[in-house]
Amino acid sequence: MLRNAIRTAQSRYFKVRDFYQGLGWEIYDWPASAATIIADSESSVALKPQPVTLLNPAVPSQRASWVHKTGATNGFAPTLRLFPSRTSAS
Repeated sequence: MLRNAIRTAQSRYFKVRDFYQGLGWEIYDWPASAATIIADSESSVALKPQPVTLLNPAVPSQRASWVHKTGATNGFAPTLRLFPSRTSAS
């Protein structure tokens, strides 16, 4: 059940600039360039509306992806990065 929930969260629901938006995740095709990820994480992108394309149906999660979530609270910005293809599927 947990694996299915993670796959659902990492499915691609919207295309925004060079990345996809999952349920709370930003997702890039792998390999992803550092310059692209940094540019797409700038405040000018994160804090302003961006044109999006709805993916209907949603694209299932991909094993070779850069999946991350940035968040910021009063200057503290944790970053989580996941590489689904580097984990074992048992």
